[in-house]
Amino acid sequence: MKKLSLLAVLTVLIGSALFVTSCGGKVQADSVWQNKATPTTYYCFCADGKMIAASNFTGTLRKFPAFSGDYTTKGGKIKCPLTGAMEADYKIKGETMTISRAGVTLYELKKVSSPTAKEMKAL
Repeated sequence: MKKLSLLAVLTVLIGSALFVTSCGGKVQADSVWQNKATPTTYYCFCADGKMIAASNFTGTLRKFPAFSGDYTTKGGKIKCPLTGAMEADYKIKGETMTISRAGVTLYELKKVSSPTAKEMKAL
């Protein structure tokens, strides 16, 4: 009986873990992401709830104030300047974040180590 109870508990725990991880991870505070479609464009999701957009198209990192602003994430949903401040789905798998609405991918972002969050915040 104890073995059956232990097996049932383990099954529930493993099932719960798989469910949570299948929904994707959270946006790590102070992380920088590169837009895969336009590799010179970067987005920093700051711990204070601000998103900073920048580009190094000209060789110098420059902030895009029109595409920067507040962001929120909750339950696999994101609102940010990229989504027109409208709610969209987001999913993180490894080093890739996919932002979509109604099953259509809006953005595919790749986590990067350069530029750093410190560099983005200094813009």
